[in-house]
Amino acid sequence: SIMAVIKPISVKLQKTGNDIVKAYSGISDVLEELKRMRSHANEQFHICYDQASILTERVGTVPSMPRVARIQRHRENHPANTPEAYYKCSLFIPFLDHIISEMTSRFGKLQEKAVALFLLVPSLSCEGEIAEVCAPWIDDLPSPKLLQSEYARWKLKWEATSSPKPDTLASSLKSCDVY
Repeated sequence: SIMAVIKPISVKLQKTGNDIVKAYSGISDVLEELKRMRSHANEQFHICYDQASILTERVGTVPSMPRVARIQRHRENHPANTPEAYYKCSLFIPFLDHIISEMTSRFGKLQEKAVALFLLVPSLSCEGEIAEVCAPWIDDLPSPKLLQSEYARWKLKWEATSSPKPDTLASSLKSCDVY
């Protein structure tokens, strides 16, 4: 069930010609869904466990948990009375926490701010408000009040030209006028 939430965004991210800003929006949605699953871990795992129990019945086995040893070296002794409680504590919750942690570290707020700058790449069809994207760096700009008009001119420049549009931030920066 955890991987089912991740699969659609994983497939989208592997396609060519993606809009990276929209992809980050999709990643945020997936991350919120995973956090919702974590906050309702008992109910979510119960559904998964019921499905697994049906499968074990079909193959003629009974769900069980590993025996608890006094000294455990290769895995943790999770205090549990039932196999469902054991697997929820030892597998489901740690795996869900791990996925959330990894996605947060790879697709965090800092990366999201950096990705928003792709709005400035002419060959990408990113949509967004330039003032909102540049808000963290507004104090670094020489003339913050001119930001909207400069961006409008930037877009017009690339709409009016038939030459190849820059497709990276570095090539876009080289295409800028030097003041």
